[in-house]
Amino acid sequence: MSNEITMPKLSDTMEEGKILRWLKHPGDKIARGEAIAEVETDKADMVLESFDEGVLDQIKLSEGESAPVGAVIATMKSAGGKESKSDSKPQPKSDAKAASTASMEDPGEEALRRRKCRSRSR
Repeated sequence: MSNEITMPKLSDTMEEGKILRWLKHPGDKIARGEAIAEVETDKADMVLESFDEGVLDQIKLSEGESAPVGAVIATMKSAGGKESKSDSKPQPKSDAKAASTASMEDPGEEALRRRKCRSRSR
């Protein structure tokens, strides 16, 4: 089964997101933590980072289209060409501080901290 990349909840009030621009395209290799798309939320434009590594297989949501939080927006295969068995859940950082706090926090909060935010100035 392919690894599904879903629309993440990038703010507390976010119900849906709009893909502004895909930074990766089908066939591109993706590293964990690498920016794959720019997403417009109800509050700001955010960079969506990959939670896994692999090869972008298929884009299911085109630029300019919106989807609710949790909807599948793309699929990815593992770097070796085999389909990934994991899903796109946030992984805690490997440093000791993140490891000690990750078990007490919602994994989505950890992912939010790692995202690079740029204010909507358009």
